[in-house]
Amino acid sequence: MDTKRQISVILALALLACLTAGFGGVLAEGDAAIRILSREDLMNILMGCTILGTGGGGDLDEGIDRIDEALAAGRQFRLVDIDALDPDALIGVPYSVGDISPQTEANARKYAHATRPEENMYLRNLEQLERFLGRELSAVICTELGGDNTAIAFYVAAMTDSLIVDGDPAGRSVPGLQDSTFFLRQIPICPMAVMNESGDGAIFTSVTDDARADGMDHARRSGGVRPAQLRLRF
Repeated sequence: MDTKRQISVILALALLACLTAGFGGVLAEGDAAIRILSREDLMNILMGCTILGTGGGGDLDEGIDRIDEALAAGRQFRLVDIDALDPDALIGVPYSVGDISPQTEANARKYAHATRPEENMYLRNLEQLERFLGRELSAVICTELGGDNTAIAFYVAAMTDSLIVDGDPAGRSVPGLQDSTFFLRQIPICPMAVMNESGDGAIFTSVTDDARADGMDHARRSGGVRPAQLRLRF
């Protein structure tokens, strides 16, 4: 990821099923419901999502780099229909939100001392949220279609041995966190875990709604260190 770009990153986890103390497995229909995606499949998906993203959804080159990183690590991208999942499976929605405006020299100097851990901030934030929940992710679903945001969800799934749900809540890229069927169905956005590239992390347990969460994210973008967020929906 280009460190000169001022991008506020949101890594969201949406719980599409109610959390329970028990967890009876990931798939309701067995492993036969899983499709392993090849690199050609993945490139076709990202190209199509870039077109449907209509200019949003992140940089395609960065998305391709994420896919290739996971493949080089020997990871698999496993696609599944949502109806094949166990009703109690925990489904996450990892993604980024922001702009591609360059970082100012003043902010670059201000945050020059900030460290950047080697571990990917999406995975670090996921670990933070799973510790908070006391439970691990089972699958992911893309929050929007785009060259990088689709890839981010796929990357998190591959690197954590999770499944990829065949679907999304928008059908294109979106200008705000509230532009999704999650918001329309009034599925809460919190708890919301936040982490930046330096590894600074926090968890929000309450926010008015997705529109307010989007405003909070825009306010955070005034800083020089990109944040990542994990959002939970019950």
